Amino acid sequence: MMKRIFSIILSLSLLATGLCACTGSSDSSDTHYDGTPPHSEGEPTVPVTDTAASEETEAPATEAPTEAVTVDPAVLEAEKQAKMKEIYESTPAVPLPIGGWSTPASALRDGYTGTEGSYDRVWATLAESGVNFMITLEEWSSGSWPLESLSSAKKAGLTLWYNCAGMSADYNAEKLASLLASPDADALGAVYVKDEPSFDGIRETADLITAARESLGETSIPVLGNLLPTYAPSDWVGGDYRTYVRTYLETAKPDILMFDFYPYQKGGDNIPNMVVNNAIAKEEADRAGVPLYTYVQTSADSSYREPTVEELQMNVHLDLAMGAKGIAYFLLCEHYAGWEYSSMIDAEGNKTPMFDTVQTVNGRIAAMKGVYLGYDCKGLIVCNYKGISNALSRAGCTTELDTYKHLAAAETNQRDKVAIGCFENAAGDVGYYVVNLTYKGEGSVDLTFDGEMDYRLWSGEGLSDLGTAETLKVKLGAGEGVFIQVSPAHTEF
Repeated sequence: MMKRIFSIILSLSLLATGLCACTGSSDSSDTHYDGTPPHSEGEPTVPVTDTAASEETEAPATEAPTEAVTVDPAVLEAEKQAKMKEIYESTPAVPLPIGGWSTPASALRDGYTGTEGSYDRVWATLAESGVNFMITLEEWSSGSWPLESLSSAKKAGLTLWYNCAGMSADYNAEKLASLLASPDADALGAVYVKDEPSFDGIRETADLITAARESLGETSIPVLGNLLPTYAPSDWVGGDYRTYVRTYLETAKPDILMFDFYPYQKGGDNIPNMVVNNAIAKEEADRAGVPLYTYVQTSADSSYREPTVEELQMNVHLDLAMGAKGIAYFLLCEHYAGWEYSSMIDAEGNKTPMFDTVQTVNGRIAAMKGVYLGYDCKGLIVCNYKGISNALSRAGCTTELDTYKHLAAAETNQRDKVAIGCFENAAGDVGYYVVNLTYKGEGSVDLTFDGEMDYRLWSGEGLSDLGTAETLKVKLGAGEGVFIQVSPAHTEF
């Protein structure tokens, strides 16, 4: 597990949050926290004097001796850990949709291997990595493959996104009818009609989405395509990326807006432009009232490199901090031996080193229990990363904020680069998704609130900290992200 040190400036009101029972109200043998001794019910609270003597000379009142209260830090810490454990166990997990492109190699199907259950086994391996849905590749080309993949996905506890890109509406209707008639139909998670349509292909994509919905009838599953990134050739997106995204949403009306952006190039990265792509997509998704999903790079080819654990988790956390409600890795399974893309599972069904990277990041994300999914991203505070701020400004994005709600200021040193997603839910509760944009070293940020705040900090280790503070120093590992729920001191979350 990642080593974490959270330095917190706490007020004495921490003891009133229920973390410590040493308030003096529950045990008459203890002194009150303010240092005065307890008194029994009905006992007078002022010294008793002799009334006869007091008529002549009133004796001066004397204060009872006070005794300093020393609270054992180990006791406080034990109570805090117990409280965190109680909250963590009582918080229901809301799984983040985590998928991948694409399904395992067809050569691993039982009919080719001659081994019963061979395809099921590779799907079970996929599930071990922490993904919960997979997008098909060439299943459209066979009458049985879509059903085999659907069955294997269900056995592994995953859902299947049927990819019918490139096929006619009538052909797609045939395949969807077969999938819906299957006893495994409840594992069908979405219909993916088009991958990266150009601006000129938006109308065709809209027709395919409409036809797919008609084929699904009353079956309520998302229908969508996947858009090009901002670095696509200008003429492919009609000259203006925001217009391309907005036209697609208004014309095709997908249930999910999804796009891919791969930042880790050989020799560098493209984080500022990825943030711009996220920002435009989120602003337009909000305008259309649909959730945003992003692809996340896990693969290398002639131009791109495989990300490290720190790079991958930074990519995932940054997408989530900007409001993504689901992610899909590109790519997870090798299509055939010697394919141009590296993978997490090769064409023979074996794990590659990328498997451990993906599994590690997915495990850390799962530990956060999806608490951020109940909130919506309202903007992004960027600390000490001029490249991002300048790129957002040039793109005309309204995403970047200086402060938000309870957060009055966020400060880093000259080296650290941090992004803070500003979140709010329907009830008005506030949270902050803090991401270390430096994936080669640790970072920190000082959060100053507009008053004392109760907070809960969720990380790759679960519920990692809670307390009350007006200023909170958050230390982050390389590429790490945390979600912090805040509420004015002594109010309920």
